[in-house]
Amino acid sequence: MARKFDLTKLKRKAFGELNDAIANVKRVENDVQEYLFGRWVCKMVSVEVHEAWERYVENRLAAALNHSPKYFLESHDVRGVKNISAGFAYYIVRSGGRFFDFKSIPDLLSKGDDWLGRPGNPFRTISTSDTKYIDALAAIRNYVTHGSEAARKSYRRQLNAMYGIKSTPAPGEFLISIDYRSHSLVRNKPRIYGLVKAVENAIRDS
Repeated sequence: MARKFDLTKLKRKAFGELNDAIANVKRVENDVQEYLFGRWVCKMVSVEVHEAWERYVENRLAAALNHSPKYFLESHDVRGVKNISAGFAYYIVRSGGRFFDFKSIPDLLSKGDDWLGRPGNPFRTISTSDTKYIDALAAIRNYVTHGSEAARKSYRRQLNAMYGIKSTPAPGEFLISIDYRSHSLVRNKPRIYGLVKAVENAIRDS
């Protein structure tokens, strides 16, 4: 019998990583004298939060394969095997590489459906709203880390679509600015909080 993933422990670890990241924002968000430093902190936190999300996604998909292997084994014609070990699950999710690569939530859903079937895909429960926030977070992270023209254009599109921003600020300025929208996930707080909240919701719901 293959050793089973502990889902409670997996989620607790992911929430802990998010709490550690946002704690850095709390230290600087109200310090006017540290505004420029606060912008830098928010940029780095956006990268940390997205990395925590990526780790969770990889672990959660591997856990789903480990807990419910039947769909994958039957749909991929894997014979003589009844269980999927943790190692085999990670091999599947990583496609034999070093990590699981996905471009967006729709891409994640497509890959999850292939391995687990639509009803068995834990990420099918993520709300449309949280999906948009997380994809916006991915665009911000990509622009912060790569700074390419393609990343900049994606960043501008996401901010326009999600926040109605046409004159695009730098990522740090955008993230530390207060979100006053009535439908914000975390109203009257720096925008980074809403992005983190969406990731928290997605972890909880999956």
